[in-house]
Amino acid sequence: MPCPINPYKDEAMQQYFSSLPPFVQENIMQCNPNVQNVEELRQCAENLMNSN
Repeated sequence: MPCPINPYKDEAMQQYFSSLPPFVQENIMQCNPNVQNVEELRQCAENLMNSN
């Protein structure tokens, strides 16, 4: 189930966050909700997916 809250105001970040698997969304929200741009968000998500 996707994360019910999308914390990003930037449309590109919203779209990317919404496209991520639910476990990645959850981890980002718990560990690093303050990413500043879509590149940081992408890097964070890739790190999470590669660690599993």
